Amino acid sequence: MDKNLEYQNSNFLIFKSITSAIYTTLAYLTHVHQINVPTIISTNHSPLSKAQNPSQKISQMPYIINLSFVSNSEYLSSHKLVSAYMVSLFMKRLYFAVILIIPFFIYSCSYFLSSYEPPEMVSHGYVQGVTPANTQLFNERSYPVVQANWPGPGGDKVWLAVNLGATTPPNTSIDTRPSTAGWYFQFNRKQAFYHNGQQLSPPWRASSINEDKKWDIANDPCRILLGDRWRLPLIEELRAFREAPADRGGMGEGNRTAAFNSTLRLHAGGFLHSFSGDLRNRGITGQYWASDQFTSSNGEALGFDDGSNTFGGNKAFGRSVRCVRDE
Repeated sequence: MDKNLEYQNSNFLIFKSITSAIYTTLAYLTHVHQINVPTIISTNHSPLSKAQNPSQKISQMPYIINLSFVSNSEYLSSHKLVSAYMVSLFMKRLYFAVILIIPFFIYSCSYFLSSYEPPEMVSHGYVQGVTPANTQLFNERSYPVVQANWPGPGGDKVWLAVNLGATTPPNTSIDTRPSTAGWYFQFNRKQAFYHNGQQLSPPWRASSINEDKKWDIANDPCRILLGDRWRLPLIEELRAFREAPADRGGMGEGNRTAAFNSTLRLHAGGFLHSFSGDLRNRGITGQYWASDQFTSSNGEALGFDDGSNTFGGNKAFGRSVRCVRDE
């Protein structure tokens, strides 16, 4: 059985046990009406219900000679003292209920705390030649990860749940926040670029790239920042993700909304143009690099807006990266 499913089932059983215990306790505390209560008999064996002044009779009683039992309805109709008796009975039951429920509650809380597993995160600090700048804005990054489940390549691997360089997940498919867009990369270049909507950091490097090679491992920012098991995805993995049905976490060959509703929660972060690194189409288009090349001047990528496709894109453009881990 899947580990997450086992964890959810165990939590459900504990929650069910606590709920059952609470309901049982409440029923125990409120189930007073079925209990017979004693009637006090005076020394002359005349029931209090027949006395003209019950309080006077009680004050004259030196001791209780006998006890008999009547139903609650009869007692309520004839004895004003039943309220005190019921309060006393309720308090006794409350005492025993508290004695029983508190240890169970403490145990349940300790179980939940001990069995809680925080989501897996991967982190990195500043890396010269990769991080956009050596400032507090860029120095530390932590990313949540997600387990894929679509058929085909990449569907059994762990992926970053946000773009490389991002500090917040997207709220919608057209989220335009720089913190959600993360960093942009040119093909086969490890240097990351950040655009806050007004300014680019660092300055743009190359307006054209023409080299007959795929993305080198030595230049893979996923591997450099996150470790040897991390890398850029292959185009066949991005293609399988795009074609996978939505109920398996894929895009179902859909548009940017389908990309956002998928397991990877991709969004339209835009891209940087090759001329000078100008920001284009943020909130409209999403483009993600694969490590494969299409031609010497074009790399393979996944793109979406009102539709989606995989395509060969200019290697000098800055595009988003979503890292994948080999187990």
